[in-house]
Amino acid sequence: MAPAVPTPLPPPRPSAALRLATAPAQGSPSGWSLVRASGDIDISTASALDDALLAAATDEQPVRNLVLDLGAVTFLDCAGLRPLVAARRRLTDRFWLANPPPQVRRLLSLTGLTDAFAYVDDVPAITLLPHHRSAGALGTEPGSA
Repeated sequence: MAPAVPTPLPPPRPSAALRLATAPAQGSPSGWSLVRASGDIDISTASALDDALLAAATDEQPVRNLVLDLGAVTFLDCAGLRPLVAARRRLTDRFWLANPPPQVRRLLSLTGLTDAFAYVDDVPAITLLPHHRSAGALGTEPGSA
């Protein structure tokens, strides 16, 4: 009997460059800041996201609320979760995730982190948010599910 030949691993997937943009959220009350991420958030780009989230809410740039728009994120791995969790710990109920795509929702669900974050479905909707909101199920208001 011939020994089993191991199946070779596929080549690594080329990483889509992470792009970040930070600005005060347009049309929102003062004290809101927005970070838009696009591309892959993985081990090679997580520190850039961490830096952007830190810069958006520092002593020099105090914000009451920070929204991370994930709508254009194409990939997120466990290393990419670290900046999100760190921002949530630092900002507590002042950190929001917006527009998480299905692959991000799946990873949050698999890691048990879905309820750790507060969500907004649309960035313009931040003008309607209360100043403080506890984490809840994706796309729902606390107590409405």
